[in-house]
Amino acid sequence: TLAYGTHGLLDTTTSYGTVLLWPLKYTRFAWDNMSIVDPIFTGMLLILLILSVLKRSQIIDTVSLILALMYMGFGAIQHQRALSIQQAFAKEQQQSVIQARAMPALGNLFKWRGVYRSGDKPYFTKLKTPIFFESSIQFIASEPFFSVENLPYYIKSNQILMKDFQAFIWFTDNYQFEISKSPLTLCDARYFLRTQNKTCMWGIRFPQKSSQQKHVTFVRNF
Repeated sequence: TLAYGTHGLLDTTTSYGTVLLWPLKYTRFAWDNMSIVDPIFTGMLLILLILSVLKRSQIIDTVSLILALMYMGFGAIQHQRALSIQQAFAKEQQQSVIQARAMPALGNLFKWRGVYRSGDKPYFTKLKTPIFFESSIQFIASEPFFSVENLPYYIKSNQILMKDFQAFIWFTDNYQFEISKSPLTLCDARYFLRTQNKTCMWGIRFPQKSSQQKHVTFVRNF
């Protein structure tokens, strides 16, 4: 019961988060302390779980809980360091930050993908937070946000495609931009990888105007 009851809180520590107050509210909570899939965290708990089953030792259970909390706590500290670097960078650029995110790389609490909103544009950064060396930031790109006003009329007038689009911007927390116009392809800006060819981890592609396809297509690593 305790495990099920706290599972939602565990989800909020990831960069994807969860709707913690559902069904009362659909607000997504994401603390960005760990990546969505963290093989280090999962592997550590899996090993300790196997040992606990084999040894039937309460000590192993206690150690597992302590290590898990320590790992998540370290992620929270690293996350704040990454946000501080990004905030300082924006201040140097004389930019006023409206909203900012710093999300850990896959299984890595020392490298972060950063994105912050200043004015009507997002700015993408790469952040490093080593323990024994000075933290650093690298500016990647700035792409204008894509909004419903940018959609072609044939999409706006299509209820199915509009429903898909609204679901996408909800999942992306309104962080999305255009990768290509033909066919119209949108990227989840939180998982923008690099400027060369505008590589994105995942997004959606709309069908062409003449296509018989009813829904958008999910695309990844494009």
